[in-house]
Amino acid sequence: MPVHLAVPIAFPGPLAGLVSVLGMLAAFSWIIWRFGPALLRIAGFCSLWVAWACGSQGGYGYCAALSVLGAVLWVAGTVWYAKRRGRWPSPLSERLLPRVLGRRSPLAPAKPQGDRVVVPLRRS
Repeated sequence: MPVHLAVPIAFPGPLAGLVSVLGMLAAFSWIIWRFGPALLRIAGFCSLWVAWACGSQGGYGYCAALSVLGAVLWVAGTVWYAKRRGRWPSPLSERLLPRVLGRRSPLAPAKPQGDRVVVPLRRS
């Protein structure tokens, strides 16, 4: 094929680079917004699984670090899910996390505000 007939697919330049970076940021932000709780819970489970594998091979430092990371990721994803959906994603998290989080639980009943009294106006 002659060189003068080849048409580039993307034109190089600073604007093309900017569009590429902004497009990737938009795609990543949409994926995180849409699948964030599930991705965090899966990452936490995978970290716990890798921690078990490291511990079984004698890497106890990695096992401890990955266990903490996995637990934090799983709890963060579960709390995010509960805040977004209004229910716990599993019976295990429904039993475990309200006890651990206490009043900070996203599904804890709101504290009634007794100092505010709303009195309806009477119209004559």
